[in-house]
Amino acid sequence: MVNNEAEFLRVKALKTPPPQLQKLLLFGKLERVPHWFCSLQNLTYLWLHWSRLREDPLPHIAALPKLGQLVLVNSFVKEYLHFCSGFAMLKMLCLVNFPQLTGINIEKGIMPDIHKLVIDSCLALNAVPQGIEFLTNLQSLVLANCSSSLIGRVNDVESQDRSKVQHIPNIKCFEHRGLDSVEEWIFRNLECLETIVGGVEWRVIFAITCWFIWYRRNKLLFEGRDEGVKGIVATVGNYSINVGEAMKNDCVAVSLQVQKEVRWFR
Repeated sequence: MVNNEAEFLRVKALKTPPPQLQKLLLFGKLERVPHWFCSLQNLTYLWLHWSRLREDPLPHIAALPKLGQLVLVNSFVKEYLHFCSGFAMLKMLCLVNFPQLTGINIEKGIMPDIHKLVIDSCLALNAVPQGIEFLTNLQSLVLANCSSSLIGRVNDVESQDRSKVQHIPNIKCFEHRGLDSVEEWIFRNLECLETIVGGVEWRVIFAITCWFIWYRRNKLLFEGRDEGVKGIVATVGNYSINVGEAMKNDCVAVSLQVQKEVRWFR
């Protein structure tokens, strides 16, 4: 993990990751896909944040045989994503903050067991992923901070995009634009007990809240206002590690703590 999004991760220092590694979070810029990626045969969870790779990492990620959850946040610079092989065990895919992304193509037979797809802050994307109709086990589609044309097409019962997603039982569209409205969106959802107590969108709320905290934290560091930042970073880190238990045990308590952390930045 790095202190800001412009800093490169020093992944070369790691020659070989632990063979039984199951969860990997890389926060920082990458020059290229690490050479040891192919050895992550037991990895089930991968989060790439701020990587901004020039090469396409999808062929490397697709080759991970046990990967079940994939979160990509501003991970590489591309206008088009093509899922053409692998991802046999993938259950959840989150694509966040791809400002140049204009198209997504999913080949038939890829991601056969995916249950949840989240697309967030991809404002140049104006159509649902091509091939989404092949994802017959998809239970939830979340579109957050996407273009109004995309959301309009999904909501229009007569549109072609709507016909492609009509098999998905749960479709959510969140239009939160600008930092102030993100904050309002966070508090509105964290204060809604029906959402946070066993709610299917808790993971989305949690991810966006963490992004908000990290964004504000980096702004404070840039401005030289670093009082208390280390404590906030530690808190967010603990959330990331323990979110699974938090969701199962006491979502209400965690949501109140998150609200407290967000208020600290006001």
